[in-house]
Amino acid sequence: METQEAYALVTREFECYYQADELTWNNFALSELAKYSAERLFFYSEGKDVHVLISVLQQAKSERDGSFVKFVERETNVDWGDAEHWELFKNQKDMISRSLQNMSNMVA
Repeated sequence: METQEAYALVTREFECYYQADELTWNNFALSELAKYSAERLFFYSEGKDVHVLISVLQQAKSERDGSFVKFVERETNVDWGDAEHWELFKNQKDMISRSLQNMSNMVA
């Protein structure tokens, strides 16, 4: 999988499942959402090149003012880059990445 494909999968995940008016803002719900996000990403990537998905997630996490964050902010109506949501955004990326890595290890 190329980086652009992984980027498209991850942005689509956020567009569809991280809408401001549909999120439940508590730790349990967000951890479940991260788990389901990882499962969907793993499924749509066919379990191949999961490291590319993880790389895209980690890069987005490190670029608070980057194009990925700005795009997701527009699509989800959440200001992920502001102080109130930034830690949550990074935690979601970490939880999704860990789940993807665990799934990848299970099938390897």
